[in-house]
Amino acid sequence: MSGDGGVAARRSRDAADADGFEDPLMELPGVGSTYAKRLRSAGYDSVDELAGTDPATLADETGATETRTAEWVDHATDERDGA
Repeated sequence: MSGDGGVAARRSRDAADADGFEDPLMELPGVGSTYAKRLRSAGYDSVDELAGTDPATLADETGATETRTAEWVDHATDERDGA
C-alpha cells in the first residue's frame, strides 16, 4: 500500500476548481481557492514565481501568516530546484 500515491491523487483532485481547471498554486501546502486567488491578485501565477520570494512580503500581500508563506516559498523553491 502506497500512502504517497493516495495523497498525491487527492491533492490533484483538490487542486481542480469547479470547472475542472487545475490550479498549480493549489498544489502548495495549505493553499486552497482563497489563497490561490490572493496569490494571483498579488501577481503570482505559478509556483515557480514564488521560489525565492520573501515570506514576509508574501504574507503582507496575501494576508497569510509568515509561517504559512515560508512553507509555500520553501515548497516552491524545492520544486524549482528539483529537490
